[in-house]
Amino acid sequence: MVGNNLKGQLGIGSENESQFEPVQIASGVEYIAAGLYHSLYITSDGTLYGMGENDPQGQLGIEGPDQLSPVEIDTNVR
Repeated sequence: MVGNNLKGQLGIGSENESQFEPVQIASGVEYIAAGLYHSLYITSDGTLYGMGENDPQGQLGIEGPDQLSPVEIDTNVR
């Protein structure tokens, strides 16, 4: 992942640190979607992960605060 990380949307475990060089956070990723301050990806086994801003609108589809590292949201997603 590279780019702005204002809300932890890169999933590197911190926020406010933009990445100018690629950092691998997962393997087996087949699909990626990104919003302004959150990111989602689906792995080859159909698991959906999300990271970044989640509060106040629940952008990641889970309850709770912003996520600075990938969090599992759902399985068997296709």
